[in-house]
Amino acid sequence: MDFSFTEEQQELRNRVRHVAENQIAPIAEEADESPTVHAGLMAILANEGLLKYCVPEE
Repeated sequence: MDFSFTEEQQELRNRVRHVAENQIAPIAEEADESPTVHAGLMAILANEGLLKYCVPEE
């Protein structure tokens, strides 16, 4: 059985890493201190199309 990432999965992983390092890391400390979900974080995820991975297709 092959448990390797597909090319699509590798591209997503690389994209998420890039967003995390370049857009989320600069606001991480502020977001961690927020008692609610940081609006800037949600905006970044939405703009990058990454929120759809949190919602089931059903």
